[in-house]
Amino acid sequence: VLTCVNIYFITKLLTQKNIAYLAMLIAAFYQPFILYAIVPLKTSFSLFLMSGVLAMLLFTLNGPHWLKAVITGIIAGLCLNVRPNSVILLPLVAFFLYRGCSNRTGNLTKPIIIVIGFACGFSLAVSPFVIRNHMVAGKLAITTSQLGPNLYNGFNPLNPEPYYRPTQFAES
Repeated sequence: VLTCVNIYFITKLLTQKNIAYLAMLIAAFYQPFILYAIVPLKTSFSLFLMSGVLAMLLFTLNGPHWLKAVITGIIAGLCLNVRPNSVILLPLVAFFLYRGCSNRTGNLTKPIIIVIGFACGFSLAVSPFVIRNHMVAGKLAITTSQLGPNLYNGFNPLNPEPYYRPTQFAES
């Protein structure tokens, strides 16, 4: 339900109120949203947080304020911990915050404050996970890393597509 609300705000900030109601209605009847809403899967959380990052980004660009940027950073940090491949969005969000705020005002102080607010919010959301990863693995990592097994399984010539077969030397 909250993902549909985020879609409403995204559409309202980009277009008109009537189109936003239509987008929210379409999202409410979109089958994967309904199916993922019942079971607390990672996909439902990532949809909610990704749409939340976009809604807060547009909301911040609509009226730049450091507190909005901090909230955007917190949501982006939570999104990173639910979907680690969203790390690619972080520089893009920071870039859009900087460019959107620098176009609005002539001085560079406000955009820098907005980007610092975003970074502080992101750091606040990610710091418990970084501390935990450091305590468990003994190294600083923003998020969990599955790069090695995923690359090996994805490029394994004995792994027929589209079916996954576990490696012979590891447990499934």
